Amino acid sequence: MKSSHLIPALVIFLLAGCTNYQIVADPKDEDYLSYDHPYTDEALAETLANARKICGQRKQVPIQTSNVCNMKTCATNYQCMDPKDVQKYGY
Repeated sequence: MKSSHLIPALVIFLLAGCTNYQIVADPKDEDYLSYDHPYTDEALAETLANARKICGQRKQVPIQTSNVCNMKTCATNYQCMDPKDVQKYGY
């Protein structure tokens, strides 16, 4: 393997360990985002920031639809919605 191919692969591998969450659903075609993350406020904040980024690319906002935790991990879900629908339905 060329060293020019090895460096980007190494950077991606190292950066993958920097997040405290794993996105479970594929956000490309769906408005529903699902995250598995540790049971910490920091990890929950990271999932919200990521949901805002993904929904923002569509000019939508994330609405948290569920958050289920045990003593170690959580599953948090968001729905991307149009801002007018958020006001209409009172979220």
